[in-house]
Amino acid sequence: MTPLDWVLVVLWGGVALSGFWKGAVRLVFGIGGLVVGIWLAIAVGQDLGVALAGHISPSWIAAALGRVIPVLSALLLFGLAGWGIDRTLKAMRLGWLNRLLGAGLAAAVGAVLLGVLLVLSLGISPEWAELCRESLLFPYLVELSQLVFGTQ
Repeated sequence: MTPLDWVLVVLWGGVALSGFWKGAVRLVFGIGGLVVGIWLAIAVGQDLGVALAGHISPSWIAAALGRVIPVLSALLLFGLAGWGIDRTLKAMRLGWLNRLLGAGLAAAVGAVLLGVLLVLSLGISPEWAELCRESLLFPYLVELSQLVFGTQ
């Protein structure tokens, strides 16, 4: 194994451990809150900014708050829902399953993202590209990212 492989294993293991500590429910609700928050910021951000402009000056602060408030609100509400479900699973003695699924989910997402980052980084330098070609994990991570995103 090359030094790049060891770095990839450590990064991937760290992501999997992070998923283990958070649990699948909190991971899914966190990502869901971010997606819904961004959607709300796009959908109602401008109108909220206009409504806030009557109460807050300068107007650029009101416009910025009109975009930030929906994202933070969605993250907070989804985070509270995820926390509640997490606590319920622990009370039902299913916390171990939540953590195990969290580690698996984070490991899968981490592997795909590492593959994407490796593909994007190939143009940095010829030496880096050669190091990637010597790696044992590089072909598998790239193939996984291509499988997920449907690219060649």
